[in-house]
Amino acid sequence: MPDSLPYLSMARSLAHGEGLRNLGREHWIYAPGYSVLVAPAFWVSDRPFLVLSATQWALGIIYMLGVYAWARLIRPESAIWVAALSVLGAAFWVVCRQTLSDAAFMATMAWTAWCCARMRSASSARSLMLWAIPTLMGLAALPIIRPAGVCLAAGFGVMMLLRVQRDRTATRWVALGIAAAIATVALSGLVLLISRELTTARASNAPTNVGGFLAQLKSFSDTWISSIRLRITDTGRVLIPGMFKAYDTRDTWLDPNLLLYVPITFMAIVGWFRVTVRTPDALMLAVPFYVALHLLWGLDQGARYLVPMLPVLWIALWEVTNRWPEVRRIGAVLLIVAHLGVTLGYWLSRELPRGRAMAATEVVGDEMASHIRTSPGAVVCDTEAKMAGYWVSFVLDRPVDERHISLDAEVPGDWLIVGVGMPVPPAFQVVHEAGSYRLLERSGRGPSP
Repeated sequence: MPDSLPYLSMARSLAHGEGLRNLGREHWIYAPGYSVLVAPAFWVSDRPFLVLSATQWALGIIYMLGVYAWARLIRPESAIWVAALSVLGAAFWVVCRQTLSDAAFMATMAWTAWCCARMRSASSARSLMLWAIPTLMGLAALPIIRPAGVCLAAGFGVMMLLRVQRDRTATRWVALGIAAAIATVALSGLVLLISRELTTARASNAPTNVGGFLAQLKSFSDTWISSIRLRITDTGRVLIPGMFKAYDTRDTWLDPNLLLYVPITFMAIVGWFRVTVRTPDALMLAVPFYVALHLLWGLDQGARYLVPMLPVLWIALWEVTNRWPEVRRIGAVLLIVAHLGVTLGYWLSRELPRGRAMAATEVVGDEMASHIRTSPGAVVCDTEAKMAGYWVSFVLDRPVDERHISLDAEVPGDWLIVGVGMPVPPAFQVVHEAGSYRLLERSGRGPSP
């Protein structure tokens, strides 16, 4: 994936003792936690894709076990069903497979939520202090993996305040002090990350995620209705079998899929409220903060950022169907079978062929990179040839601008990566052709001295 390249570049540069560098630049843009985690893989090989794949799946299993452990503390009878439904859908398999921060974020979040739940039920000062250590580590690590992880720290703070309000024993002040310390550490990590991003961006005039978020925030008054629709759509995509890739490009409420999405979203909200009132858990209480953040970031995220909240959604739906236990069990079984069937079908028909095509393009990327090294310059990749562009970017450890190249407009760059069926622009010449890709160089450029 395009976002995989910065993560892998940062990990490789760290493993080679060059610090965290994003495709040759000091400006990270991306939170570094995942890159730090997988950096040792580059001690094994400069292309450790088997190790990376094994790491992703291991993180997925750790996440599943964490969801099960957490759900047992919230609704024990739902634990096996919630854990199964959280990992068998196509949404989870897609994000877990990619070399992105999702799997690491979800695994850390699940077990941190479990530690938070143990703190909620701790009955003595000693127990509180014991569970405070892993809770602190998890809440501090989450924002470094993905800044949205700070939402769990916010949920933890609310949970502990509610505990202090209800607790009349001597441990209430111990609990309050520990909660304040943990929340401060978690927030300070995020503040340091943002501060570094803004400082580096000012020095290099580079774009930032914070800048993009602030721009979205300024236009929120004009886009809030569309943002709500997108978040409702995301909920339906991850919960209803077969709907993960059910996009509607008309940007309208007239999407017929919303006839399914709106009711199931309403049920999830009702179930969340019931669970949270009875069991004020940190992860449940983090949901309003998490949803608000992604409402403000009003882009079509393809449901990717809602996947970490699948355990909350499933446990909420489990709660709202309390009156029909037998029907609920049958429904859970049918959902598991349906999700697994769709996931396997999507995996076999799309994910595996795409993976094979990407692997087959590695040699092409190496050949193109060797030509580009002779006369370095700006590299642009046509959207139809993006797989080759990804490989060139990975091999050269530098950005490759992906865009739709049209002969009717000025063609940018010194090097172009295009498909063989595309006509050669007048200012360029063919340097290399392999498989279904061509490498073009701007005419009149000689090799570097």
